[in-house]
Formats: sequence, structure tokens, C-alpha cells
Amino acid sequence: MFLVAGTAILAVWAARNMAVFAVVATPILSRQLDEVVRERKKDGKLAISRTFATADSILNWVLLFIVLLGGVA
Repeated sequence: MFLVAGTAILAVWAARNMAVFAVVATPILSRQLDEVVRERKKDGKLAISRTFATADSILNWVLLFIVLLGGVA
């Protein structure tokens, strides 16, 4: 917790420390997130749906197009 908090403070203080924060925080936060997901699966609170509605698919393609257009610009 102190490592993540310390690097987060440094990343806010100077942008050059953002990469250090990303390297430090990613494995720690992913472990925490994994525990949360496992607990919710046990309780039955997490329902994962693998089907996508047509509207969701269209929205995803539109957002992808916007991001690509911004990257090209």
C-alpha cells in the first residue's frame, strides 16, 4: 500500500514518474482486483454475460473509429 501510494504521489508531483507508478501499481492492483472478482463469483453477485447486443457492437465500432481518427489526425 505504501509503495503504491508513494509512487502515486510522485507521479502526481512530476509526470516523469508516471511510468514508475504504472510498473509498480499494475501487479499490486491486479492482485487486489483478482481477489475482489473471486469473492464476488463465490457469492453469486457477479454474472458474466458473453453476449453483446447490436447497439453495444455499433457503439464499440463508433468509439474505435473516433479513436483511430484522432490518432491519424
